[in-house]
Amino acid sequence: MVNHIGKSGSKMILPNRCNENARQHLKVTGDLGQIVHLDFSIRDADAIKYAVERSNVVVNMVGREWETRNFSFEDVHVEFPAKLAEICKEVGVERLVHVSALGCALNVPGAHSVGAFVPTGQNVPSG
Repeated sequence: MVNHIGKSGSKMILPNRCNENARQHLKVTGDLGQIVHLDFSIRDADAIKYAVERSNVVVNMVGREWETRNFSFEDVHVEFPAKLAEICKEVGVERLVHVSALGCALNVPGAHSVGAFVPTGQNVPSG
């Protein structure tokens, strides 16, 4: 994704939770100054706002295939995307794209269906 967007010449701010060694391969996918890495936490609303406030498009690719002691599936796949959407709306982001790390879909039964991550009483998006 970063390589594809880099070829278009767009400037990218890449907020991430990993160390420098885990993200160094992304630096060569764009020209000098085109890719900006930003450390952030999915629990820090101010850091999220800082990362997206100057953007017209935000692509959420935060996700995990397993839970950790620090982050549950609900933290990563429900609460963070909801918080991100709220912040994007607040700062005027034109488009928010969410990419499922688990390959979730509306019509797939089982643990990786969208309904498995939507809390009881909330609507599942259609389409």
